[in-house]
Amino acid sequence: MHTALLLPKVTKGYRERFTVYSSSYKAATGLFGSAGPDYVDQSSALKYDPTEAARLLAESGWKLPAGGSGVRVNAAGKPLVVRALVDVYTVGAPAAFEFLQLELRKIGIDLQLNQVDYSNYPAAAKNPAIGLIYSGGGHEAAYTIARAAALHGGDAFRLQGKDKLLEQLTSDVLYGDLTAAEQKARVASLQSHIIDEAYVLPLTERTQTFAGRSDVHGFSELQSSPWFYLTWRG
Repeated sequence: MHTALLLPKVTKGYRERFTVYSSSYKAATGLFGSAGPDYVDQSSALKYDPTEAARLLAESGWKLPAGGSGVRVNAAGKPLVVRALVDVYTVGAPAAFEFLQLELRKIGIDLQLNQVDYSNYPAAAKNPAIGLIYSGGGHEAAYTIARAAALHGGDAFRLQGKDKLLEQLTSDVLYGDLTAAEQKARVASLQSHIIDEAYVLPLTERTQTFAGRSDVHGFSELQSSPWFYLTWRG
């Protein structure tokens, strides 16, 4: 089992004890912001369950050392280490990663933090040894993350087309000849699959404040920018 599949078990607890940002930051309940047009509530898939995480780790062959604490090892004695690259573009990313490091250590995962400067970050992010990257967002609509995830798009998850269901869902969202209802269903399925496979671990929503008249309806936001296409007054 890939280490990343176990990380969602601690993300909800991370959000509940989130002290890195102010109270104006809302805990994520889905892949996209709750005000966006493609938002689907995925909170049920983001449960904090360290006991279940420990069970999955042990089931996958990662055992705690004698004494029941410390970094887990497999049958060959290899420690369970995940290398993370700290985002240079997001305020608070170093502190957020340090908190996540503490949470993962509680269940026996050694999250090693790597930092580089702005000029070296793009190259460092492509290093196959990096298992976790903190991102400040940028995907608030299904088509943007579908394009980034697809093999012939950005292959953001470095799967090289091995996840056939992901490839089908991204293709449907980007190019499918679908009805509005079918498109909505594919968008929901794409988000569920990405979260279930732990390709993305949502932590907080992006924060932006808009003000408007009381007779304005249908307003939403996309990538922290106003979305007026369904907006009307009355």
